[in-house]
Amino acid sequence: MLAAIERVARTDAAGNTVIGRGALREALYATRDFAGLTGTLTCNQFGDCADPNIVVSQIQNGEFVPVYRVLE
Repeated sequence: MLAAIERVARTDAAGNTVIGRGALREALYATRDFAGLTGTLTCNQFGDCADPNIVVSQIQNGEFVPVYRVLE
């Protein structure tokens, strides 16, 4: 989201930051091969960008133990 905002944000004559809703939507939809926290993200024409296969693990007794899963 921040990368898309940085691509489309403009400063108007009064010094205000202006982010056009349509421009932001198009920037998000155009996201390709973005190296994000959960892996490389590419958005489709509907704005779906997430990889639904996410596992959050916690180290317990020296082992990785899944504590949250989203798998499709």
